[in-house]
Amino acid sequence: MGKIYNDIEQNSEDNVEKNLEKILSVGGLIEGWNGVRFRDDEINRIYNIMDKVDFRTVLLVGDYGSGKRTVIEGYVNKLNKNARVDKVIEIDFNSILQKARSSDFAQIIEDVFNAACHTEDTPITVVLHSLGHLLNLNCFGNAGFSFVNNLVKAIEEDNLKIIATATTDEFKDIENMFRRVLDYFTVIKLNELTKEESATILEDTLEFYCGCYDMTLPKNVCEVICNNAEKYIKDRVFPWKAENLLEEVCSSISNKYRPADERLIKLTESTKVLKEQLNEALQNNDYNKCEEINKKLGENFEAYKKLGEEFFPTIDVTEEDILEALGNILDVQMTKLDEDKTKFLREMPGEIKKYVIGQDSAVDTIVKNIRRNQLGLRKTSHSAGNFMFIGSTGVGKTYLAKRLAKYLYGSEENLLRLDMSEFQAEIDVSKLLGSAPGYVGYKESGLLVKGLAKKGETVVLFDEIEKAHPKIYDVLLQLLDEGFVTGSDGKKVDATKALIIFTSNIGVKEAQSMASPLGFSSNVNEKKNAKKEEIIRKALKKRFSPEFLNRLDNICYFNSLSRDTLKSILQKELNESNVNIKAITGKVIKLSPEVEDWILDKVEKEDNGARPIIRIIQQYIEETISDMVINDHPALKLKRKYLVAKLVDDNIVVDDDENRQDTGDSDTPEVKKSTIILK
Repeated sequence: MGKIYNDIEQNSEDNVEKNLEKILSVGGLIEGWNGVRFRDDEINRIYNIMDKVDFRTVLLVGDYGSGKRTVIEGYVNKLNKNARVDKVIEIDFNSILQKARSSDFAQIIEDVFNAACHTEDTPITVVLHSLGHLLNLNCFGNAGFSFVNNLVKAIEEDNLKIIATATTDEFKDIENMFRRVLDYFTVIKLNELTKEESATILEDTLEFYCGCYDMTLPKNVCEVICNNAEKYIKDRVFPWKAENLLEEVCSSISNKYRPADERLIKLTESTKVLKEQLNEALQNNDYNKCEEINKKLGENFEAYKKLGEEFFPTIDVTEEDILEALGNILDVQMTKLDEDKTKFLREMPGEIKKYVIGQDSAVDTIVKNIRRNQLGLRKTSHSAGNFMFIGSTGVGKTYLAKRLAKYLYGSEENLLRLDMSEFQAEIDVSKLLGSAPGYVGYKESGLLVKGLAKKGETVVLFDEIEKAHPKIYDVLLQLLDEGFVTGSDGKKVDATKALIIFTSNIGVKEAQSMASPLGFSSNVNEKKNAKKEEIIRKALKKRFSPEFLNRLDNICYFNSLSRDTLKSILQKELNESNVNIKAITGKVIKLSPEVEDWILDKVEKEDNGARPIIRIIQQYIEETISDMVINDHPALKLKRKYLVAKLVDDNIVVDDDENRQDTGDSDTPEVKKSTIILK
């Protein structure tokens, strides 16, 4: 392949066209575009640099999708407007690498650069995409270093005009590894466009997408797309993420209203077979058959037109269609109006309290803060809320965080849970933010940075925060105060939509010694509760710095679980278990009052909050039902809708008397001779 480029004649003006042709054989001309918006400063600066006498080299740095190629197209358009004859050619070095032999690569690079430098009547600007990748090329022995040396030589000796591009990560590699090369370039950094600027760009392209998908879109579609792109897509930048989201929405709606039709599928298959027959007939010079096949193809074409009119009318897209498509693409619950948001926040306390039982005070405290933050009554550079949950084990701290994730963000999967017992050493900071330079795992994001970058709308739960190393608290100050976190690579990740929750039981044992065994009792007088909160606050001040505590929006104190509360939790957990039991057996389990008291006594004796309830249901109910299903127990074949668990001789048993008449919804049927012991 190298011989192709060895033919390039460098010094003869008669061979300018030949040299240009040779360069184009490994690249392509970039066409100008007059629709570039909001990049005039960058375009003008490139234009001025390329008119310099020396060092006419530019490095455009920006994240993927920030518009680096668009800026180059805007520069070419400016050249055309000013009647310049300059050619801007992008070189495809990846194609060269795939085709060239190892001995040819260095020669090819040298020939291309020489040809670009010796077309004086037609100045050529070479475009090198992904410069960081090109500088690291070392696929063929010293090929990578040959490229670096040839590039520097072309800039120093031949004054080659270059526009290179690099992502932010590539630019960091160039700074660290190829500082010599970077010194020859003028760096122009492309900042991400704003949401409003991206909406304007979408409006310019709206007609194009409507034509492509044959649909009409509502007027506010660009605003809706950009708002949701900013809200839910954190690992991409404007304007690309908005453009990509709009196109996917259009494609989704088109496929929804234009499903595949069997007639169309059969027609397509028939047309394919006819084309194969036509090619075969042409090879055999059977023109009569060709005429016959062409007639059938014409009939298929007419059928296509009729089906197109029937199945592909212009779609009048509504705002509901847009929101439904966005919800499916982004995997979130979408609301249409501000009224929906108001209703959503108004119903929040009741919905949360259906699941989190006995902690009304804590729920009310956090809901008030969330309402204020959701309505925008806070500074913009702040998380969705910073809270500390204080209470002993099993009183619902983690469960409340899960329900908040479910209610606010649509799924418990939007809970980023970090067990702080795994962060007891100072070096464990790297687990959150990423390893420092020189350590294993450098350039890899930490758990916190990666989680927030992937899902900006999430509940971040720092479980048992008191077990973490004090250095961790200092690292989190930026997150709590400014609403973003900086990774070890210097990249900032937005956390303004994240709800930050810390759980702790620090000082709870001291407070317990004053009254109830499970935290704060709602049944004691206010003075005693106030005294217990004072004990907790003193313990917090000993453990955490004032800077950390002052950044919390609120400290929520969780009450102890009274017997009535434990009874309600028992019934709720039993109902959830019965959903699975009924799906398998067609029956549900009901507990007699004696069994309820026996379970509650056992739970209170263990002194671990509500957690033992789940374990008892699994051990005494679900395991026995599993044995009954496996052994095909006769009780499961009865027509009764439920089985009743009773207490007999300190054992829980299930009534399965086949001769007992179904008594409807009675909770206390007689226990007969035949029983199943729930072990």
